[in-house]
Amino acid sequence: MRATFIPTQSRQYGSNLSTIIRGISPQQTSNLSLEAFETVFHGLSKSEQTSLFAEPLWKNVVQPNLPPLSTKQTNSKLAQTSLAIIPDYKAGVDVIILLNSKGEELEIEAIDLQKGGLAANTAEALIKLGYDSRFISLHGRGDVADFHEFLIRDSGIHPIELTDTGRDAYIHPCTIESSDRKQEFWFVQDREIFPQSAIGRITEILKAELQRSSNETLVLSAIPPAGSNADYFAQMSLIAHANGKPVIFNPKQYDHIEEVATKLFKSGRVDILKPNVIEFTQFLQHAKILYGDERAKAEELKKEVKEAQFGQTIAMAKRLMHQYNPCLKAIFITFGENGLLAVTLRNAVFIPAPKIKLECSSGAGDSGIAAIIAQAKESGIDLRGTLHSSSLEELGLAFVIEASATAELPGNSIADKERFNALRCASSIQTKVLQ
Repeated sequence: MRATFIPTQSRQYGSNLSTIIRGISPQQTSNLSLEAFETVFHGLSKSEQTSLFAEPLWKNVVQPNLPPLSTKQTNSKLAQTSLAIIPDYKAGVDVIILLNSKGEELEIEAIDLQKGGLAANTAEALIKLGYDSRFISLHGRGDVADFHEFLIRDSGIHPIELTDTGRDAYIHPCTIESSDRKQEFWFVQDREIFPQSAIGRITEILKAELQRSSNETLVLSAIPPAGSNADYFAQMSLIAHANGKPVIFNPKQYDHIEEVATKLFKSGRVDILKPNVIEFTQFLQHAKILYGDERAKAEELKKEVKEAQFGQTIAMAKRLMHQYNPCLKAIFITFGENGLLAVTLRNAVFIPAPKIKLECSSGAGDSGIAAIIAQAKESGIDLRGTLHSSSLEELGLAFVIEASATAELPGNSIADKERFNALRCASSIQTKVLQ
């Protein structure tokens, strides 16, 4: 949801933000840039980020522009066939500021308010593709929590449970540069520990859903709830497999997940891993396959894929599967505008991305996971079974079409089935079976 402002409001809100920055860092007296804002923000503690930026932004800019919340739905009944069980541990709202630097001042062009989180994006994408999920979320209290619930329900998600954490909801302040340059700055606050009572409650509900007699996929996103054990995801994945459910893991690159990932892959059961190329090289480090700079290696692999050289990435992916988790059925590695590489122990397929006008890549990969789940349902593909080249092509193509259709939309909007079909019909994508 986007709140836009008339020029006088943009200048007023931007001036207030500039005043805050100069109060913290007096040397920022002229030509205040977005980079200066980033530097100042990262120099603050979490409590200072909240008190100096998040709370004033919420009270003075966001709340006056919120729609009435009385329109939110309260029906928790599933609207369509549920294909996935999706736990969400974020418990907060993303506040994304569209900034522009005008002379010596900043201007706030608009503010995007997002339900946030990889899990919620995937749940919404399933809705948009004509299916549903069993969405279970930790949920805070207060005005932010009320709006978080509004955003969840307004997106069409029917939560099975919103577990009370017993504390105020998160505000996640972050910024994105003006739309003509497409460069993003994300400011992620540290997560506070959730009460054990809230973790216990959402865990019992998740276990009950996993033990239902259905063919839903368990989607694990980012990291487990703050305050849980490192083997939390591993335990949930084992329960899912014991009840015949495939498991997809969707990591996030800024999270420090080495211990969680090691437990998940050594002790748990994951069928599909969906990293972007930077996350992939981080996993190579976790598995002691890569010892150098993961970002430098990611750039090297991106360059190779752009030049249609896939050998090194395929070899590393297969080594990761052999060494890290032999039960892993496939790795879907995304390379942004260059496409996706799907690898199993025996096969490899490359699916180039269609040419689009990029608006915002936020949520694109998360929506692609929903497309994999939906395509598996429609084509009768068992995500727990052996995935041959033809299956990898179908699943990978569905991923890149939905992810690209989502990236054509502004903010955190998710592409629906109509946009998916339109882009699929308009695109001539030549997949490459490499092995």
